[in-house]
Order: sequence, then C-alpha cells, then structure tokens
Amino acid sequence: MSEIPPVRTVLLPNVELNMEFVTVTNVLVKPGDQVTEGQALGAVETQKANIEINSPYAGFVHEVFISELQEIGEKTPVCTIGEQPPVTKAVPPAAPKAPVPAAHPAVAESAPDLPPAAEGKVRASPLARKVAASLGLDLRQIVGTGPAGRIKRSDVEEYQAQTASPTPPLNVPTPPTPEKHPPSQPMTSGGDWQPFPMSRAGLIGQMEAAVRTIPMFSISRQFDVTTLSRKVAGITFTHRLILCLGRALSAHCSLLTSIDGNRYRIEDVSVAVAMETALGLLAPVVRNPQAMTLAEISATVLLLKARADAGQLKRADLERAPFAISNLGMFGIDVFQPSVFAGQAAVLGTGRAVDSAGGHKTAWFTLACDHRAADGAEAARFFQTLQKEIDAL
Repeated sequence: MSEIPPVRTVLLPNVELNMEFVTVTNVLVKPGDQVTEGQALGAVETQKANIEINSPYAGFVHEVFISELQEIGEKTPVCTIGEQPPVTKAVPPAAPKAPVPAAHPAVAESAPDLPPAAEGKVRASPLARKVAASLGLDLRQIVGTGPAGRIKRSDVEEYQAQTASPTPPLNVPTPPTPEKHPPSQPMTSGGDWQPFPMSRAGLIGQMEAAVRTIPMFSISRQFDVTTLSRKVAGITFTHRLILCLGRALSAHCSLLTSIDGNRYRIEDVSVAVAMETALGLLAPVVRNPQAMTLAEISATVLLLKARADAGQLKRADLERAPFAISNLGMFGIDVFQPSVFAGQAAVLGTGRAVDSAGGHKTAWFTLACDHRAADGAEAARFFQTLQKEIDAL
C-alpha cells in the first residue's frame, strides 16, 4: 500500500466547460491554517458563476500560491496541504545595515507610487472585460466598486448607461446620424465585427461540442396539461411540471445518465431549468423535486433566478443535472426542438397551453435525448408516465 505524501499540492480543477481562465475573487486560507476535506480554500469567477475551490484533503496549509484578482487556468497550483503543521524556520538576527544615502531630489520626485509592473494595469473581471469590449468602452475610464477597485460587470453597465447620449430636448435639431452604429447599440445590418459576450462564447462552445459528440434524437407528443394550467398565486405551469417530472424520472433512471467517454453513472433525480438571465442562458438545478411541495419548488426557482441574475450561482447549482426543461410557451411558441448539451441525457421543450375540447388544455412537448443513454421506446414510455403524473396532480 503506497504511503500518503507528507505534503500534497491542490490544483485548480476544471470548474466550467470550455474554461480558459478564471479570476480569483477570494483567498480563504493562509499558511498554518487547519482545513477539513471539502472546506473552501478560495473562490473564482467563471463565465457563469462564482465557484468555490474546495480542499480534496484534510490537513494543514503549508503554502498558498494564488491571490485575489489573479487570473488562473486549469491545474494552476492553489496551495499545498500536509498532514502536519508547517515548520517555522528560525530567522537569524539581521546584521546592522549600513546607512542609506539620501535619494537624489530628482529621483525622489520621479519615484512612482506603484511598482512599475502594476502601473497602467486595469483590475477587472473577465466578464467585465468582455462586456466592455462588446460595448466599445475603455476600461481605464471606469471606476470599479469591487475589491481593491476591481471593475465588475455592473460597473461597466452603469458607466455605459451614464455616458449614453441623452434624448435631445424639444425644439432642438437632432444631430445627424453617424455613418456607423455606436457599439453600444444593437447592429441591424453591416457595422463592425464585435466579440461575443463571455456568456454567449461559453454557450457556443457547449453547442459546438454537443453537435460533434452527442447522437441526438427527439420525440414529440401533445399532452393534456389541464392540471398544470391551474391559476394559483405564486405557482406556475413550470413549477407543477417540475414536480411531475421529478416523480416520473424516479421510474426512468436512463434519463438521469451522465456519460464520460466510455463510462456512465446514474445521478440523483434533478431538473435543470433553462432561464434567460442577465448573464445569458443558464440552467440552474432543482434537486429532488419529487420530495418537495409546490411552494418549495416555487421558492427554489425564484432563488435560483435571483442568484443567476446577480452572477452568484455556485458550481453546485449547475452541475450533475442530466435532465433539463426549456419552456417557451409564454412567448406563444407551440413546438420547438431543444438541444442536448454535454453532461445531459435529455431536455424537454414545452410549448404554450391552448384550449381544447371539453374545457381541457393541451400543449406540445418535445423530448430530445442522447441516444447513448436512452432509445425511442424508453423515451415514449417516459412520456406515458409523465402524462399519468400530470393527470394525478
């Protein structure tokens, strides 16, 4: 049996698909601290969430290699952890220093307040940089409100709103329209090339990977959704559907399959809910909805939406969710084809509920599946189970 090394290095894991660099937002430990397995060592900001870096070991912190506002990549050393506390080396008394001659006046006057390497560096999160680039804004003109003056996305958006051209007063001629659309305005046709926002770039990477690697099929069926469409304050069609999906998924574990190469595992019952947020399309997860009340599901979805809009989702809010739903019925959509992303086994797309015979309501549901996890017959049986759960609600 191999011995555990006395000191082990903790590396930054892959905290997000298509991850390049993340920004350290917090460092929560220092040399000498005792930590438990799973304890947060720090936190980083990704394209979609603030994510904790958890310790894989219990022990004592020896060295810390990261600092706040630093941009780091996957497998960057975070710290070292040993079974025993670090040994503090005795420092011999320093020899008396020779007197330092006074600086030449000209040198003293020209000495910078900051080290040369720090001069001119703009402290900003990756998301703030992407948003500023998409709006054509100069980060050097923006005052940051984050730690150590770090510029956040909200700082960029506030600056853009404050500097936008005001509506001209009455009786004053409107200035001529410039030849090009300002970068802060949506392009209708033509114009300059613009970088994708950070959230959209991450989504594009996931979609491209899904098209290359996932053999997808889909089935559609018209459902009786009369019970889902009841009008009760605080409870929506989606909240009731999440409860019914949780109950149906308990009997169809193939739709809870996570696949990694030639390996798979069955995850716990959960439903990821696609949301349009300030950071783009996100799908935070409602876990074990079959064991929740409708009021609990409603509160959970509202909390996840608020955290998503504020950029405060954690990695645990987004991972290990093979089943997802996307509801476009509120936009008047009848049928659409959802896409399965990496890590998902199935995605349910739901259309609008319309009046039907006998005072009933019906809606079209389309289930997109990873064919490696399920086949058409299993998907069809799942639809049968789901209709029974909806009828019994």
